[in-house]
Amino acid sequence: MVRQSDWLNYHDLVAIVEEGDLIECDSGLFCHWAVYVGRQGTRHLVVHRVGQFSTDENNTGIRVSEFRDLFNNRKCRIYNYMDGRATVNNPQETVDRAMSRVHDKEYNLVFGNCEHFATWCRYSQENSDQVFVLKNIMKCIQGGSRNFPVFFWVAN
Repeated sequence: MVRQSDWLNYHDLVAIVEEGDLIECDSGLFCHWAVYVGRQGTRHLVVHRVGQFSTDENNTGIRVSEFRDLFNNRKCRIYNYMDGRATVNNPQETVDRAMSRVHDKEYNLVFGNCEHFATWCRYSQENSDQVFVLKNIMKCIQGGSRNFPVFFWVAN
């Protein structure tokens, strides 16, 4: 059964989130994903992959953040959307997998984004429904043609 909450504010979400849950935050066009790894004192912590259109490698990679800072007044929800179709790691393994990758610098919008990372932690397989939808949109725009080089890297 898929564990999914409504879109909530920070205070309501931290009251129900559990270690190993995937957190989806509305960021406009795309959503940002993180893994809830628990509390440290009064701080609620998440691990997430950050990527920016920047050449500064300090702005990309996997990091631990305070959930409140990540939230930044956005609506977020618990969304463990692959629970019914993939093997779910236990919460401790999910947290351990997330923490094992902290400080990795790799980021790729299409093949290694925040959603890929979060699903890898919980399910041991990378998935990004956002990228899947984007690829299909690009295929429709192209009319099935591979002759549109601007979108070629996305549509493959």
